Amino acid sequence: MEQRSTHPARESVRGLHSEADAVSQGALLDPALAFLGPAARSVPPRPRRLEVDHRGMPVRLTTPAPVRPSAVRPRPPVTRTRRDGVKVMQTPALLQGVRFGPCCRLDLFSVRGGIVYITRALVLDELGDDERGEVYVGMVPVTELHRFWEHALADQDPQDPVIVHKRSDEDAETLRLLEAVGPPGLNVVGYRLDESADGTQRSSYLLPEIVPDAVMELGSLRIRLDDAPSTVTPTGTAADRAEWRRVQRYLQRVAPELLHNMDRRTPAEVTDVFVDGATLRGARIGGAAATAEPGVWAARTVPGATRPVESELDALLLGYVVAAWAGRQDGPVVMHSDSRAALALLRDAVNEPLTLGGARGDRVRKSLRHLLEIREYICSLGKSVKVRWIKGHVGHHGNELADALARSIARNTLAGTGHDEQVQRLDRIARAWEGGPIGHEGCHEVDLPD
Repeated sequence: MEQRSTHPARESVRGLHSEADAVSQGALLDPALAFLGPAARSVPPRPRRLEVDHRGMPVRLTTPAPVRPSAVRPRPPVTRTRRDGVKVMQTPALLQGVRFGPCCRLDLFSVRGGIVYITRALVLDELGDDERGEVYVGMVPVTELHRFWEHALADQDPQDPVIVHKRSDEDAETLRLLEAVGPPGLNVVGYRLDESADGTQRSSYLLPEIVPDAVMELGSLRIRLDDAPSTVTPTGTAADRAEWRRVQRYLQRVAPELLHNMDRRTPAEVTDVFVDGATLRGARIGGAAATAEPGVWAARTVPGATRPVESELDALLLGYVVAAWAGRQDGPVVMHSDSRAALALLRDAVNEPLTLGGARGDRVRKSLRHLLEIREYICSLGKSVKVRWIKGHVGHHGNELADALARSIARNTLAGTGHDEQVQRLDRIARAWEGGPIGHEGCHEVDLPD
């Protein structure tokens, strides 16, 4: 008699292994062999085979092992051999519209009275050993925009690809305007890193950082960067280009929606950082902010925040970001927070990094992991940050400013205010509070081990 489909032995494994036959000893001993995974429905079950002996009598009922779907194996990495004979991984693909051979790398900056550019001639090689030419900078006034490509490309063939990094929508609009006045056959290839990174990871595409306003004041239509005054290149906290890009990548990973007014020209003079967080009741949204003199601020929205400590932990993270970006090198940077709960969680996490001090909640544990990571990052920069508790809402200038910034970004995000408008409002709040006393009264240092 054929067995019932609801046999208990069959039902015991049906929920996990859809094709496992519980009657078969092989399926029970090695259920992983009969498990097909998500593709089980697409593979029809194979019919059972009745084995008989030499007399034609049935011996046992067996089920052949089902056919496993062929898993798609990743292709091995493509390698290449450099000119010195070393085998390395192949370079990424080229951007659409770019070919191996001569091309031009160009960046644009819209400033008052014209457009500033930085450019370099390249020869893209199939093996990745690109030839790089001299770097040139220049400015083209509004009255000369119809001759922009004549100055920017100089002796280069306009039909060679011109690779332009569009950092924002404003850059995209400027590029469309310049393409309209370009010569016939102009081949402009624009890309944005927030849309796709395919084909953009060639080291030869990197251009030095410049100060657009300084290039505009220089007034030269085209000049070698090495011959230009030192004022056209930024100096300050992140003068090293590799370190600057490392900071940018870190911020894009841990705080992609961060709003701030810092750049490479921000002087490394910060000695005190004030942080605070705010949570809107019933809205499941919060804000975190950090501020420091002279006029430095950073803020971000904390979506889904229901407890004040969640916003306060994010505020501590922003405080460390400001200290890493613009903190002084010759002494410790003091960070002030009015949240005893957040400081206690941070202290326990530093003392017990493996268990994060027994902290509960996915959001809290994630924030603590980011805090431990950025503490190590600041140590690698040779900087020191001391954390202090300060009594909140008693008139301390820095604490009140951080609280105002945190509440502003939370309320504006809830109201649907755009990115640019939020930055302007936060900047107005920061400027309105400029010039007040810092306030160190009532501070108590929190002992965090190095």
